[in-house]
Amino acid sequence: FSASGDVNVNYHTESGFTFFGDFSYGTSAYRQKRYYGEKFYIPGESNEVFHTQTHSNARSRSRSFSADGGVNYDFGKHSVGVKYYFYHTPKSHYYDNANTETDAREDVSVISSCTDLNSNSSTHRVNMFGDFALPLNIGMRIDADYVGSLKRSLSAVDENKSEGWVRNSNRTVSDLWAAKLVLTGKIQNTEIEVGSDISHTSNNQDFASAASDNLSFLRPGEDDVKQNLYAVFGSFDWTPDQKWNVYGGIRWEATDSKYRHDNLLNSDLSRTYGNILPNIGVCFNSGIYVTLFYRASVYRPNYQSLDNNYIYVTPTLWETGNPELKTALVHRIGLNLSYKNFSLQSSFRINERNSSAVYYYDSDKGENVTKPINLPRYNSLQIVAVQRLDFGLWHPALQGVFYIQDLRYGAPRRKYDKPLYTLSMNNRFDIPGGIYAYLNIFGMGTGNQDVVYSHGAWMASLTLNKSWKRWTFILSANDLFGTWRQPFDTETNTVAYSSNREGGSQSVSLSIRYTMNSAKGKYKGKTARQDEIDRL
Repeated sequence: FSASGDVNVNYHTESGFTFFGDFSYGTSAYRQKRYYGEKFYIPGESNEVFHTQTHSNARSRSRSFSADGGVNYDFGKHSVGVKYYFYHTPKSHYYDNANTETDAREDVSVISSCTDLNSNSSTHRVNMFGDFALPLNIGMRIDADYVGSLKRSLSAVDENKSEGWVRNSNRTVSDLWAAKLVLTGKIQNTEIEVGSDISHTSNNQDFASAASDNLSFLRPGEDDVKQNLYAVFGSFDWTPDQKWNVYGGIRWEATDSKYRHDNLLNSDLSRTYGNILPNIGVCFNSGIYVTLFYRASVYRPNYQSLDNNYIYVTPTLWETGNPELKTALVHRIGLNLSYKNFSLQSSFRINERNSSAVYYYDSDKGENVTKPINLPRYNSLQIVAVQRLDFGLWHPALQGVFYIQDLRYGAPRRKYDKPLYTLSMNNRFDIPGGIYAYLNIFGMGTGNQDVVYSHGAWMASLTLNKSWKRWTFILSANDLFGTWRQPFDTETNTVAYSSNREGGSQSVSLSIRYTMNSAKGKYKGKTARQDEIDRL
């Protein structure tokens, strides 16, 4: 059973002030059947292959609430504003009861285990902005953010009625300061934008781990990562006539990060580097719309993936982070076209240092370990086709996605090049009485994405929407027939790992909303560096 409610308040004055206030509360839960299978061998030893199979029943429940308040002031062509956000999860509880069969441990072949994880978190955030109209038709935009968060977690694993046990505790404190300045102008039929942004991020994690058999790789520690990021950028958008549009730009980023473990600076993991990120595109619109573009982008790993702690997964598998992860760089060439109700989007990517979780056997620990790494350079191609149709009261939309890559990785070296596809059919039915029904059917096929192989699954969902006066009613049913599964394999190095999750996706929900008045203004603030906020 899950429930949520929210209240939104908006007060607008004729002098240009708009005051905002929002509050929401929610509780959510799920149950899930899970299967984990491991097949592995130890390098340099006999050809014996070991197997571990784990069946478990998991359940989770969490409570959360959020509140924010702010003000927006419009005067002439200018706007300024500030808003404060608070997010809090007072308790999140996860419990898993599992049974494992394995031939990899000499002492016991059948292991029962219980995992109990409790966590809580809170986040404070302040956003400020200013939007000004300067002389010579120059626009100036300033956005700034502060984010502070605290996360705590405590997990306990007991094997065979506490004959063996593992304990993990974690406390993470994060802070982010960011600001962005953008100047815009127009010269004849060309719009020009130049700007700069800066951010400082600090992420400090204290962790402690212990086990009944005193595993040497479980020991308390502290990871501290600080990063300064500077960027300058410029772009143009040229529209010579009604048919053609040419746009482009360049961005330069400089990153300086310091990594400390137990208050000692690690010079190998502390990095200073720069990236030049160009983009260029051309659009043609004359009945048929065509766009050809190139863009370079960087993706930095989230801070949780840099953790040095070890987490128990199964009796023969542990999970850890990787502080050696580097920033991924992606070069993308795209061709998009649309004609009437048909659209096609194609994207060819050159992926450098893309990160993915892999598995390997650690001979020092005598255990299988999974952790994120930077993959070798590989190429990928994705094509998305959408066709929209109208048949009276029925409005279907068909979508197909095709993905293929040429990744090679591991020891032994393997190919991960099976094409992956998805198919979906989204239907809207206009029912008399002002009711809209949405029936969506989604199917995922087989194939690789990174080092993961999907075995395919499908699901159907139904939504009914009715508006009456100031009321809105939404009734939704997800995974109507209970068909959704998550069967995925990852075979890397000397470990083949498979997982299958059933449940947690089938649900029915009713949403009721009453709107007293329509909002006369909205908060116009924007985040200065959303990608850096997401890393926290």
